Amino acid sequence: MVRYAWNTVQEQKARRFRADTGRLILKLSDILQADFAQSKVGRSADILRSAMGGADGEIFDFEAMSQVLGKTAARIALPESRRRRIEDLLKV
Repeated sequence: MVRYAWNTVQEQKARRFRADTGRLILKLSDILQADFAQSKVGRSADILRSAMGGADGEIFDFEAMSQVLGKTAARIALPESRRRRIEDLLKV
């Protein structure tokens, strides 16, 4: 009975750990994606075009959109040391 109780508690802990880890991975990935979206490359016409996709992609002038976003978007870059730490965490 003690072994069963121990295994049950450990399984619950493992499930909570996996759920917490999954949420943290998503949050860290979102930080990197948001930083990329605010970068010059992330606002390029090619990236904007690929993000839009589909039939609507032919309606927009992505070169003009890229220029407008480049002028209006405030850019506070993620420090390189922080980006590396996040990338290293995600590798683990």
